[in-house]
Amino acid sequence: MTKQTQQMPLLMIVGNIALLTDKEAEQIKKYIVFDTILDVQFKDADGEVMIPTGFVPEVKNDAGDVTSPAVITVIKNGSIVKASVTEQLPDPVIKGTTPFEVSTKVTIEAREGCDIFYTTDGSTPTKDSTAYEGEITLEATTTIKAIAIKGELESEVASKTFTEQTAAPTITGETPFDSTTEVTMTASQGAKIYYTTNGDTPTAESTEYSEAITLDATTTIKAIAINGGVSSDVTSKTFTKS
Repeated sequence: MTKQTQQMPLLMIVGNIALLTDKEAEQIKKYIVFDTILDVQFKDADGEVMIPTGFVPEVKNDAGDVTSPAVITVIKNGSIVKASVTEQLPDPVIKGTTPFEVSTKVTIEAREGCDIFYTTDGSTPTKDSTAYEGEITLEATTTIKAIAIKGELESEVASKTFTEQTAAPTITGETPFDSTTEVTMTASQGAKIYYTTNGDTPTAESTEYSEAITLDATTTIKAIAINGGVSSDVTSKTFTKS
């Protein structure tokens, strides 16, 4: 094992890195942590890729500090082959409830030591975008896109859409019934209710609910609630005349 440097650690590995012996692997584990996605390519003197492989190390120095980027020197069949190792930051993780009613709180997580930048207008985030500093409260359908940045390293863009949804209305009334029954409907504050009695799926063009409905025959009522242009799922209930 060659002497390690703080900025550019150098590891001497005998043989194909994909075919290391257990002993060699144990030696290398002192300097490599298998928990980060990195892209590793082995090239010959002409720059041709010899051993494209995908393993997942971070390179450490003797003090145990992670140092990247790095150069791994591999001795293969008597020839020295150098492999550039470029760290790829994991994408940030965007968390929150969707669909949601009224509002939802969103958090974004990234690897320790990373700064997070995000957008809410659909644009691709950069280091000049809004810096994430804590919970984000959303009150309308929104797509959040975020990146993690650590020094010169930048993750891929993570994206998640949070969809506002109006609560479905509640349909109440006696069933089965003998002669007639009164049906009432309720929805969240500010929402309007639209319904049908002929089996069709209700829309904003259907009858708007304003007061109790009297039924004198077996009927299926289907209803939706709409608030601020956002429609709920359909609620359906059948009232059966005995």
